[in-house]
Amino acid sequence: MTQGAHVSWGSLREHLQSNPAAYALALAAAIAWALYSNLARRWAEPESGGAVELFVPAAGLVLLALRLVITEPTSWSFRAVGEASALAAVTALAYALWDVAMRKGNLLLVVACSYFTPLLSTVVICAYLKVSPSPKLWIGCLLLVSGSLMTWRSVTDRPVPGR
Repeated sequence: MTQGAHVSWGSLREHLQSNPAAYALALAAAIAWALYSNLARRWAEPESGGAVELFVPAAGLVLLALRLVITEPTSWSFRAVGEASALAAVTALAYALWDVAMRKGNLLLVVACSYFTPLLSTVVICAYLKVSPSPKLWIGCLLLVSGSLMTWRSVTDRPVPGR
């Protein structure tokens, strides 16, 4: 991920100082998504639908409108339009399913399974780009999945001995 560069607190600070708005927006998005995922489960009626099915296309239209205002060199092809459309459809479906799972599913199981996302995305992108991932990448993915499973296992309800 670092292209051979040294990772340190100093390099992190440099990156944060070079583009603070991007990092602040990413942090705000992460916090907003975590709040939405947890509070939607608490506040929504079990039978009610979520707003994700409306939000994702609306956000896409806003970004498309911004794209038409901001000019930059582009090169469109039928393949690029097909790939962008497929990515949009899969993303919208994923967010809608995540929303339903967070509101109606077993929260701990959903969160634990979400940690398989890096492994799944690595497999899909490597196959699509015809790239052979390095062993370090696989080790990182497996460590992430193992940590997720250990965390899930540690917080699941188990009978307390002696009760």
